[in-house]
Amino acid sequence: MQPKFPFDDLLLFTQHVGAAMKVGVPLHPTIEILAGEMVNRKFRRTLIQVAADLKAGATFHEALSKEPRTFPDYYLRTLKAGEAAGSLPETMEQLVDILQHNFILSQKLKKAFAYPLVILLILGCMGLFYTSLVLPTVESVMEEVRGGEDWLSGEIDEAVVMPAAHAYFPAAIVSIVLIIGILFFLARRFVRAGWCGLTFDRIDLNLPFLGVFTRYAIASRLTRSLASILRCGIPLPEALGLCADMFENRIARSSLLKTRETVEKGETLGTAMLSESLFPPTLVWMLSAAEIRGDFLKALDQMSEFYQAKVETTSAWMVEILEPLMIVLVGVLFVVLAASIFSPILTVLNLGNVFAGF
Repeated sequence: MQPKFPFDDLLLFTQHVGAAMKVGVPLHPTIEILAGEMVNRKFRRTLIQVAADLKAGATFHEALSKEPRTFPDYYLRTLKAGEAAGSLPETMEQLVDILQHNFILSQKLKKAFAYPLVILLILGCMGLFYTSLVLPTVESVMEEVRGGEDWLSGEIDEAVVMPAAHAYFPAAIVSIVLIIGILFFLARRFVRAGWCGLTFDRIDLNLPFLGVFTRYAIASRLTRSLASILRCGIPLPEALGLCADMFENRIARSSLLKTRETVEKGETLGTAMLSESLFPPTLVWMLSAAEIRGDFLKALDQMSEFYQAKVETTSAWMVEILEPLMIVLVGVLFVVLAASIFSPILTVLNLGNVFAGF
């Protein structure tokens, strides 16, 4: 379950509580102070309630578990395991690492998907402005010219009415693109249930450019989170289940849960990942080799850095490719719209000059 408040609030909370645990400061006054610093009112009320439960004798995990709509499931389960192992400060440190890494990746994903949306909005605004303001003005001017020059009505009908009618075509195309683009992104953002949400999850993984970027981000998040959770003393199958809870993409979540089931049957992680197309071959090969060498956590850290670099490189490359393409697209559309506006006007002026010569 995803938190119902800004992600950075959870990160700030985890950082401060972890620091307080290291120096031995009591939790309930620390959380009361944090509650006063939070901008989000719902989270502030949640922290006040958590501090009250701690003061009443509840453990940290028990106090947070009373707010399941606030704290994500993987957060609570990791916290419970760290509390049972007596390594709560270290667990909070690992959770900070997970949250920071996931926050950075989510921001990169949002930036990658927001760029084409902004371009679609620009194109749509151009189309709406053209159809609602420019074309009606051009048509009224053409009607005045036609009404004042009855002896040219036949020529003006042929030269003006048809180009003006054709002028609606590019505007209609722009409007259709705008509607499709906005509906796609709105549906992707808000419709996450049933077959529709599953379809968008599959599209995210298979889109040109963006699909590769999403897969790299999933690999980076998985390796970093898995390494951090394993350092808390949590067994590998349970750690895979916790990692699955972190992903909104149900294809990725399903692949991780299937991998967990295979690991529980006694297979190695590399062998279990081999049957899932979600995981890059490099990741599978490196983890398989690390399980043989015995430096599994080190390999996870290395692969996390590797895929983090891949995400940053792919993001920069996508921007470099998309920017000139989008600029050309906007420029071509502007030329088409301008030509459709001025072609009937220039045609009428040329006709007027021809007849004035007689």
